Amino acid sequence: MDTYRLHYFPESGNSYKLALMLTLCGQTFEPVWTDFGSRVTWTPQWRRTVNPMGEIPVLEVNGRKLTQTAPILLQLAAQ
Repeated sequence: MDTYRLHYFPESGNSYKLALMLTLCGQTFEPVWTDFGSRVTWTPQWRRTVNPMGEIPVLEVNGRKLTQTAPILLQLAAQ
């Protein structure tokens, strides 16, 4: 069974799309709230450990980090 962690911030429509898709697919996920307003995604640590492009949302599937909402949604739909 896959494990999911969603790095998100509540105001993001793309974060909402991924959370909704996971929920509708019956998948549980760990939400990882990200303080986007304080520009945490701009920090070297974020870019080194979460997403080199500094983008959000990021979905971790079994530890593998996926970015870009549309491709993630397509992958979830295919599963």
